[in-house]
Amino acid sequence: MDRIYVGNLAYVAQREDVEALFEANGISISKLDIPTDPFTGRNPSYCFVDLLPGDASLALDRLPGQEVRGRPIKVSSYTERRRKPARSNFDTYAGVSTCIDPTLSTQAHVFDRWHRRDAKEHWTTPCDEGRRLWIGGLPRIDSAPALNVELRKLFQGFGIEAVSKIIPTQPRDGMTFVPRYHYYCFVDVSTAANAKAAVAALDGKSSPHGGAYKIRISRPNHATKVVREQLGGVWPGEVRAHCHNYQLSPKRDLDGNWRRSAQGTSPIC
Repeated sequence: MDRIYVGNLAYVAQREDVEALFEANGISISKLDIPTDPFTGRNPSYCFVDLLPGDASLALDRLPGQEVRGRPIKVSSYTERRRKPARSNFDTYAGVSTCIDPTLSTQAHVFDRWHRRDAKEHWTTPCDEGRRLWIGGLPRIDSAPALNVELRKLFQGFGIEAVSKIIPTQPRDGMTFVPRYHYYCFVDVSTAANAKAAVAALDGKSSPHGGAYKIRISRPNHATKVVREQLGGVWPGEVRAHCHNYQLSPKRDLDGNWRRSAQGTSPIC
């Protein structure tokens, strides 16, 4: 079995888009690894495909430059990356060096994007069911595994299912920030009852970074990234009904930075 790398993917491309390209070129896929963010619906702009040797040669010959979701892809033989040198046992939180667990790895992620195929079930359902939480009062945490481990511990007993990437709060008129603690993320838990219980138990709890967690039920009042890019700007279910000021956001550049959001709005939920 040969593995090939498919790069320059549009962030909005999904598994079925890649499968359709290979099928249209008469190439059978043995395995497709494409991680999908359960909050934004985006991929990291690349994926890996396992093919029989003959099919791999065909893919390398035919597919470079063909478009997926309007963007020409790059295709090459997969070469395992050189192992990176061991990182320091310290991570930086808003300029403060903090000791972290040296055993942390991608296995620390609550939602394993590389091996799970149910990301779509998290796009809008948790918000619709009232079990997505907004977690504020965070410093900048550069290590995604460290963030996942911290929140897994914080939400122990509440059925934590997924943790988003950390996001900087966009400044608005009249908004003031507590120094260093103006980042936030989202967490999905198993039930609405668990979400309410988590807010009651954890909102205002001291964090290991010197601040305090701010925890709320997430109630979007605008079309989120995944709704705009994957669902045509229309939110399914009951979320739109209970948000009286829900409005569509301007069309975004799908090839742009996932962190960039309209002033005062969240890029996720």
